Amino acid sequence: MTTVRQLDMPCPGQDPNPAEHTAAGELRSWADRFGLLQDANRGEILRRADPAHVAARLYPGAPPRSLTLATQWLAVNFLVDDLLDAEDDCERCEALADHVIAAFDTGASTTADPLLPAITDLWRRTTVDRSAEWCRAFRDDCAVWLWTYAREAIDRVGGRVPGVDEYRRHRRLSSGMLMFADLVEPACDVDLPSRVRRLDAVHTLRARTSEYMGLVNDLYSIHKELATGQVHNAVYVHMHHMGVDIGQAVDAVGEMASASLRAFEEAARCAGGSEDIRRCVQGYRLLMRGAVDCCAELDRYAAPAVGPQEGTPA
Repeated sequence: MTTVRQLDMPCPGQDPNPAEHTAAGELRSWADRFGLLQDANRGEILRRADPAHVAARLYPGAPPRSLTLATQWLAVNFLVDDLLDAEDDCERCEALADHVIAAFDTGASTTADPLLPAITDLWRRTTVDRSAEWCRAFRDDCAVWLWTYAREAIDRVGGRVPGVDEYRRHRRLSSGMLMFADLVEPACDVDLPSRVRRLDAVHTLRARTSEYMGLVNDLYSIHKELATGQVHNAVYVHMHHMGVDIGQAVDAVGEMASASLRAFEEAARCAGGSEDIRRCVQGYRLLMRGAVDCCAELDRYAAPAVGPQEGTPA
């Protein structure tokens, strides 16, 4: 197994949220209600991904309701990712994105897939007591994540591997983690005012959080993705364009993730000292740290490229 020599951490590790088992039960009830588990493949995807445990790592201090919502959005993320991650039909990727956004915008399901009414229900519950601007940000972050699958399908069909810098920018969106940065706000009882949400520093905080989490995912999934011919992975992108072996590429991606974290901390110093910002910054740090800890524990990643970490902050 190839291991990264050093991966900087945003904060020390935390115990998982004690409401994990409640969130897992709520996930089963929700999935049963919409028939998501009638497909045995989807049931296996959720078993291996364990969304409740991931949410408990990402949001260790969230109240039970916020943890349940995050768990169900993670289930959506995992189901969509396994459906489209190797899809070569760009039109199919675009159609799913259109269906999901229509569910957000109209509350109507435009396909027979039970995932769509489940998302409609989840969106309705998520937006309770949230500002219009927060809802718009979440909707847009979900949309840009979904559209990255079409972009990757075009690359695969054309035999194209994105460049290193291009892929880094792409990974901020394709990880789908901007949505989960949005969910930090309800998890810590915050709804950022418009003037704060629009600050460049806040945009950078969220972008670098998503980028770090996406790169960590790439490190943990590289062996699985090499085995399936997946080219949209930062380690493979480095191997392809830089002509290096997997060990050198893993080190390069580890440094790339650490650079993302340094940029995050610089933005945190520029974002202001309000209590809302302080809570969000700490929530984003826990989100990033949780991504590392849960990846190491999941069946989803059978042979990770990241060794044991000591949890030293950057």
